[in-house]
Amino acid sequence: MAKVGIITIQRSELNFGACLQSFALWKYITELGHDCKVIDLLRPRHAGYRTSPSFNEKDRSLRGKFRMAVRRLLRRKKAGSRLFAEKKARFARFNGLPAYTETYRSVEELYRAKPVFDVYVTGSDQVWNPDQNFIKDPYFLTFAPTGAKKLSYASSFGTGQLPEGLKPRYGAWLSDYAAISTREASGARIVEELTGKRATVVMDPVFLLPAEQWLSYAERVDGLDPGAFVFLYLLHHNEAALRYAASVAKERGFPLYFVLSEDKRVEVPDARQLLDVGPKEWLWLVANAGAFVTTSFHGLAFSLIFRGPATVLMKKGVPTNARIDDLLSAAGLQCARKDVLPDVAALSVSGGDKDRLAALIGESREYLKREI
Repeated sequence: MAKVGIITIQRSELNFGACLQSFALWKYITELGHDCKVIDLLRPRHAGYRTSPSFNEKDRSLRGKFRMAVRRLLRRKKAGSRLFAEKKARFARFNGLPAYTETYRSVEELYRAKPVFDVYVTGSDQVWNPDQNFIKDPYFLTFAPTGAKKLSYASSFGTGQLPEGLKPRYGAWLSDYAAISTREASGARIVEELTGKRATVVMDPVFLLPAEQWLSYAERVDGLDPGAFVFLYLLHHNEAALRYAASVAKERGFPLYFVLSEDKRVEVPDARQLLDVGPKEWLWLVANAGAFVTTSFHGLAFSLIFRGPATVLMKKGVPTNARIDDLLSAAGLQCARKDVLPDVAALSVSGGDKDRLAALIGESREYLKREI
C-alpha cells in the first residue's frame, strides 16, 4: 500500500464535472488499496484563500475584494438565497466524501508544509490550462521533495497550443514526472513536443467508476418521473441551447428542466430552472432524462457512462471542443453534426461502441495500477 496525494480541481461548489472527477480519482485509487488523500489547496474562488506574493501573485485591493463580495451576494440573492444555499450545502456534503490533507489557504502554505507521500499525482480537469486564474506551479508538483515519484492522470492543458513564453517552464516541470497521462490527444502532443516523452492518453476519471456505482450515489429529484422530462445542463447561461432544448421538449411533449453551473437565475418561458440541485441529484437527472441536452464535456461523459441518448451542443471554433471530439472518437462515435445556428452545431449521441469504450476504460485503470 502506497501513500498517494492527488492535486486537482477539488471542492468545486458549482461545477458538477469538476466535483465528480475529483471524487472519482480519489475513490478509484482508494479502492486499489492505497492510502489516498486529496491535497486541499484553496483556489482564488474559495472563501479563505490567501494570495502568495513570493509567487508573484498580486494581492487584490480591499476595494476589489469588496466589489467581488457584493457581486456574489447580489447573484445569490437573485438566484434565490434559500435554494442556492441548499445547492451549496449539497455540494459541500458530496465534497466531504473524499479524504483530504489539511487545508492550505495559499500556495505559500502548501510549499511550507511540504506534505509527504510515496506517490504524488496531478489529477484531471484543466489543471495545466495557462488561462486558469490560479498559480500553476503546484499543479506540476513542484512542492514535492527532490526525487519524489510524480505521475499525472488525465491532466488537461485546455488548449492545443501553449504560448511560446510558457513552453520552457512547462517543459522543465513535466520532465520531472515518472509517468504522464493526458485526457486529450492534443495534450499528449504538447508533452512530447516539450519533453520528448510519450504521454499516455487515458479516460477522464469519471469513467474509472462503473455506472452502477455512480447510480448508488444518485438521489431522485422530487416531482419528476423517470423518462418523462427533458434535462438541459449548461456550464453557463446560453440562449441558443435553451431554445434548442425547448424545441426538443415541445417535440417530445415533455417538460423542460435545466441546471446551470452558475449561481444565477434565468427566467425562461416553458422551462424550469432547478436551483438547488447538487451532484447526487445531477447524476439522477442525467441518468433518468427522457432526453438530455448539454454543452458540457462531463455531461457527455456521463451520458456515455449511463448509455443514454444525448445531444451535445458545440459552438464552432472553440479550442476546448477538442476534448469533446476526442471523447467521441474514443467512444467510437462518428456523429452527424446538424447546424442549429450559424455558429452552433448539435451532435446526437447514443451509447457508443460499448466494447471499445470498455477496453479504453480498462487500459486507463491499468495505467493507474501499474504506475502507482
